[in-house]
Amino acid sequence: TRIRASSAASVARGPWSGRATYFHTSLGAAIANVTVSVTPTLTTRQRQNAAQVRSRGVELEADWRPTTQWSVSGQLTATSAGFTGGAAGLDGLDVPQVPKYQGALSVRFTDPRYLTATLQTRILGRQFEDDRNTLVLDDAAIVDLFASRAVASRLHVFVGIENLFDREVQVGRTPILSVG
Repeated sequence: TRIRASSAASVARGPWSGRATYFHTSLGAAIANVTVSVTPTLTTRQRQNAAQVRSRGVELEADWRPTTQWSVSGQLTATSAGFTGGAAGLDGLDVPQVPKYQGALSVRFTDPRYLTATLQTRILGRQFEDDRNTLVLDDAAIVDLFASRAVASRLHVFVGIENLFDREVQVGRTPILSVG
């Protein structure tokens, strides 16, 4: 069973625009990776029926274009995603790998005669790796830089540097930490 509801609004005035979206989703008979056993070096999980998953939250976006060449945009998503119902002992726990918040802020310069360049910061909130909410993946902020230029009518060259400052980002625990 799947129930989904959402509402959205947008507004624009001069160089400013903004959007807001509220969402609420319930998914019955969801399948999850449920922890069966844990040792100091290995976590064993099995795919099982996890009863119901509920996700609700809000997405906010804003754009500012002070000139035709420059733009600044931001995005923030706040999400509450959890298991409901008693199957597999997950009732009341957070859904793994879903941060409570995530966002981005970017500045872009565009001039077709020269180049398009974007500086972006992405923020990921703390989240759990496992269904039992015992293995934490820390929050992170990552800075990216992109640039492109048209060299012919149908040919662009680009360069992108993701994680410009080489931040360690936790991407998994089994319980051994994996970084990206």
